[in-house]
Amino acid sequence: MVVPYPSPLWYLVMTFDDMRRYYRTPQWQDFKERVFRRDGYRCQACLQADATQVHHLTYDNWRNERMWQLVAVCLPCHERITEEDRASRGAGNRAGDSLKE
Repeated sequence: MVVPYPSPLWYLVMTFDDMRRYYRTPQWQDFKERVFRRDGYRCQACLQADATQVHHLTYDNWRNERMWQLVAVCLPCHERITEEDRASRGAGNRAGDSLKE
C-alpha cells in the first residue's frame, strides 16, 4: 500500500516528474483500467465519446486513490474540466494542471 503525502496541500509542491512516474506504475494502470471498465469505456462527462483518460475528482488520496474519486473521460472533456477546476480555485500552473492521464 502506498501512503499518501502527509499534507493536505501536497499537490502544491508535486512536480510533473512525480506525477509521470506515478502514472507509469502498475498500481495506477490497474486503477485506470478498473475505472474504464466501471464506466463502460465511455466519457462520463459527455456520455458520447470513448474515454481515453481518467480524471481525479480530488487529489486527497493521490497514490492511494479510491475508485469513487476517479472518473473516465475523453480528452476534450478532461481539458474542459481541468480549465473549469483551475478557474474555480484560482489555481496557477502546477504539475497536475497540465498532465493528461
